Amino acid sequence: MPNLNRVFLIGHLGADPETKQAGETTVTKFNLAVTDRWTDKAGEKQEHTNWIPIAVWNGKGEQVTPYIKKGSCVLVEGAIRVSKYDDAGTTRYFTEVVATNITFLDKKPVEEQRSLGESTGGRRKKAS
Repeated sequence: MPNLNRVFLIGHLGADPETKQAGETTVTKFNLAVTDRWTDKAGEKQEHTNWIPIAVWNGKGEQVTPYIKKGSCVLVEGAIRVSKYDDAGTTRYFTEVVATNITFLDKKPVEEQRSLGESTGGRRKKAS
């Protein structure tokens, strides 16, 4: 049976993205707040926010960084990656989403879209 590792998330950035050197390349990281909302059996509204770590590799994050900041609403497409590391003899695991595509969902004035070189039909930036 074939395997599939594909993630689609819509949420808001918890802080401005940070780009760092990673060997011969760069990685841009940010946390995405994805909030689940529901009504419990008692009729009370509930919510829970998941903070999902996002990584954009190979300089692709530098392409989107000028357009996103803390609070920006984005659609992130990517894959889940689980890394393993040793912490003083204890094996620890870290899960993140490696983004392959980021779509900007914030509404911007048409004049600003044009000044950024974007078409008026959307603001999609490929991270792959």
